[in-house]
Amino acid sequence: MGKIRVDVCRRPALVACACQQPKRVRRNLKKGWDSVSLKEQVLAGVIRSRLSEDKRIAGQTIDVFVSDGDIVLLGTVDDESQRETADTLVRGIVGVREVTDRITVRRHIPA
Repeated sequence: MGKIRVDVCRRPALVACACQQPKRVRRNLKKGWDSVSLKEQVLAGVIRSRLSEDKRIAGQTIDVFVSDGDIVLLGTVDDESQRETADTLVRGIVGVREVTDRITVRRHIPA
């Protein structure tokens, strides 16, 4: 079963780095919630709720990095419609300035 994981970055440079090394960035972000603005915490919570509650992308693992309204989506989904759904859901949230979609679609190999 997949899950939605949302991390709030304190600096925009971490969002760019998240595209390259998400595990390292996530480890560095576990501490420091006190230095993240309330606005970013609320935005992260809204994104987590919106993605977690949508049945079209249920069971997919998507990592979301938030920094000052800039969002990076990382993960793998089963088909293109799920990738588009995640992107559209996040873009529709008030407070989101820009979305960088790094979600990939799994390749299905015929049996």
